[in-house]
Parts: sequence; C-alpha cells; structure tokens
Amino acid sequence: MRFSIVEDDRVVNVAVADAPLGESWQENQGERIGDTWDGSQWQAPPVEVPAQVTMAQARKALIMSGITIASVDAAIDAIADATEREIAQTDWQYRDTVRRDSDLVTTLGTELGVTEQQQDDLFILAAGLDG
Repeated sequence: MRFSIVEDDRVVNVAVADAPLGESWQENQGERIGDTWDGSQWQAPPVEVPAQVTMAQARKALIMSGITIASVDAAIDAIADATEREIAQTDWQYRDTVRRDSDLVTTLGTELGVTEQQQDDLFILAAGLDG
C-alpha cells in the first residue's frame, strides 16, 4: 500500500509499506509530493513555464508536437517585413537558447496558429528534454 504524510494540507512524503508508518501517515490515493488538499480533493501543484530552453529542446518539442521544422522555416519565410524575417531567421538558426517572451516565439506562434497555452505547453515539454 502507499501512504502519504501530509503537513499543512500538502503531501511532503510518500512511502510504500504494509501499514501506516505513524499517526501522521494517511493512505495514499494517488497523490504525489507537492500535491495540496483544497478541502474536497487533491490538486497537483501548478507547472511553471520555463523562461527559456535550449534551441535543441525547442526544436525537439516542436517535432514531438507535430510541428515540422519545414513548417517553421516556411512560417519564417512568410514574414512580410524583410528585416523582421532576417532577424527571425538569424534567431532560429544561430541562437543557443530561446526565451518564452521572445519576438521569435511571438511571431512564430502567430504564423503557425499556436495559441499562448500551446506555446506554454511546448516550453514545459521542451524543458524536460535533452538539449
């Protein structure tokens, strides 16, 4: 069986045992360390969107989400303003990292029809990848 120790409505430890490990241990219903109790159900802690990821992580996340590198290249090529297009191409090709609040992310999000939430999800995915 799994048991959790809860302090101030937050899971601070989880263990597998045949019986509770003390009076502060409660039977675990699938909650994890960091989960909180809101009075009626357990809540996972909010996932923080990373401020930046490596460009390799970003590219892998895009590919894993079904956005091809070719479609990103086409979106950059479709930027009407020549200066903005060259800046986006330079950032895409030569930067080591990409910031969530960068002009490149904003521009590509618009060009590719990727919502703000989807961009956040891509950065969260990317942060967990090698890169």
